Order: sequence, then structure tokens, then C-alpha cells
Amino acid sequence: MHINSNQKQPIFILGSPRSGTTLLQRLLNSYKDTLIWGEHAQFLRDLSSAFYKVWSQPSIWRNQKLWQKKLTTNKENRSLQAWMNSFDRRRWIQHFKDFLDNIFLIQKLPDKRYWGFKEVKYLFDVNDRTIEFLYKLYPKAIFVFVIRNGFDVLASIRKRVSGVSSYFDIEFLCSRWKTQNLLFRKWHRSGKIQSFWICYGDLIRAHGEFIRLLKTVGKCLGGDQHAILKSEKGRGSSFSDASYHDRWKTLPQNWLDIAYQCFGGVNKKFGFKNPPVAFYASKNKGELSDNHCFTIQNGMIKRMRDKTVLWNLKNGDYYVLNKSALFIFKLLKRKKSILEIIDDLRVHFKISKEQARKDVFAVLRKFNQTSFLKKAVSLHEI
Repeated sequence: MHINSNQKQPIFILGSPRSGTTLLQRLLNSYKDTLIWGEHAQFLRDLSSAFYKVWSQPSIWRNQKLWQKKLTTNKENRSLQAWMNSFDRRRWIQHFKDFLDNIFLIQKLPDKRYWGFKEVKYLFDVNDRTIEFLYKLYPKAIFVFVIRNGFDVLASIRKRVSGVSSYFDIEFLCSRWKTQNLLFRKWHRSGKIQSFWICYGDLIRAHGEFIRLLKTVGKCLGGDQHAILKSEKGRGSSFSDASYHDRWKTLPQNWLDIAYQCFGGVNKKFGFKNPPVAFYASKNKGELSDNHCFTIQNGMIKRMRDKTVLWNLKNGDYYVLNKSALFIFKLLKRKKSILEIIDDLRVHFKISKEQARKDVFAVLRKFNQTSFLKKAVSLHEI
């Protein structure tokens, strides 16, 4: 990878929350010719959406020179003017590039050769086109994806973030980690962008892709960088180096179960070790914690013509249940655990475990929103 020494080089650091992006930012900023800005509330997602909303509209680009004729002549122009604009595709890109340069390249950063930012809130879903947008504006940019074992990420979030207590909160965090990192990997493997895939362990040990990144930008590890790696403050962590990869051990059993069901397979494909089986699931279903169960309240099953409905005895509302929802409801009434329900649904309807998990979560969300669940899973009670 060749970098022109006469041009400023953008570096964009992306990753999931609590994956090591801040540590990499601090390490790069320890070099005098580098400035990596911090997070910015993912405003580029909305900006990229606006960019592509116009970019994908064919009518805008049909009469690109019509406005110039309008300015240079007083004759009546009978051409269609409904989509007349002052820009072509090249200028459209340049307008957005100038806008970002004014934000991140303030005063053109005269003493900096490398610039960029780090952000952890991009690509939470497939509709986020931020990376595509940045590549369009800065085709020679370096994208750095920082990834960490999902179980350790979850443990770090639990330690640092308050208010995460329900089953749905944890399932949401796990699904977001899975989606985000799968999209990062897709971009890294696409061959379209210049990118690095840095694992948190290699970052801590100053090894692998991290060293290759430094060599690419003409850097090497010195005293300042080693001081940051040894500093607990620099890493935002109270864990010693020897235990950075064991943070998952602080997770309650419930959290481990949910995480394994959601992203265990993906975590393994990324090259990370999942916790031992004994930690995340019991082979004997009867040994599962009561915190995995829900209690149905205010609900009664009724037949209305050819439909099965669930009545809310408290407010009179009713909801039509399909076969799988009715099956799940009956298992909930028997106080079956989530893992048991998923397994029973899979066997009964002969569907995949992933499909069974999605069906169960969809029904639970609906029941929770409509006050049929007496108590959502409380993970802080363990």
C-alpha cells in the first residue's frame, strides 16, 4: 500500500463499543504528525443518506448544463427546468468533501500528515451507507476495523453502562454486535477499500495487523506508545493485561446464555474462543435459572370463529395468534425457559434453531409491549 507523502492521509477507525477503538486512537495520536478525532454522534449516517438520496435520483442529472444556458441568454428556454440544478456528480461529491474537510481538517491542519476520526456507532444495520459515502469522498482513505471477542465486549458494557437489565436489552446489544461486525468484515473483504482488521488482543500485545498498520503509515513503537499500552487509564480498563481476554467470566449465567444463542457462531467464525459449554448452557434443562422464564398475566385464550385470540382481561383488547405464537404461549404458561421454548418450537415445527429463536423473540416482544408478561427477565437479580 503506497501513501503519497505530499497528500494528507485520512484514517477512519471503526468498531463496536468497548472494542479498543479509543486505545488505537490514543496510540495514533501519540505521533506528532497524526490527529484522530473522537466520536461525533454518527452524524455522517444522516449526511450519507442525504448524499445518496440525490445521487440515486436520475432526473437530477439529465440537464446538468441547463442552468448555464439560463444565465448566459435572455431567450426563452423551453427545456424542462423542473430538475435544473447547479451541480453535476463531480461537484456534488466535492460539496460534501468540502463540508467534511471544514469539520475535520480545521485550518488544513498544517503540521499533520494523518487525520481522521474514530466512531463506534456506524453500520448498526444494513441501511447505513457511511463507509460507502466516505470511500466515495476519500477513495484513498485507510479504514481500520477493531474487533474484540463478543463475550468480552458484553462484559465490558455491563461494567460500564447502567440501565441494561431486561432480556430484550441484552438481546438487542448482542444482535447489534453481530450485525455491525458482520458488515465490517464484509467491507474488509470486499477489496474495494484499503482496510485493516485489528483484533483487540493484537492491539494490547502490539502484534499482528496493528504493527502492519504502523508500518504502512511509516511508524514504529516507541516509549510513548508502550507507556499508553501499559497505562490502565490509557486503555480505559481496570483489568490487568493478563486477564483482558477473560472479562466474560464476570457475566451472569443468563447473559452468557443469551449471548451464545445470538452470536456464538459468528464469534467463533471470527476466530475467538467461546466460553466453555458449562458456562453458557446446562445440558439438563431443569437446571436452568428461573430468571430465564416469563409469567403470563391478564391473558386468556379464546376462539373467535376460525381464529385463536389472546384476550387481555384487564383492558378488553385481543390479539390474533398464529400456530407458532399459540404454541409459545402455552409453553410460557408452563413456565418453560427461553432455551426450552426455542428447542421445543424447533422440533415441533421442524424449523431451524435460528428461525425458532426469531419467532420466540418476536412473540415475547409483542407480549411485553401489550402487558401480557408479568415480568421481563431481570438480569441484575442474580
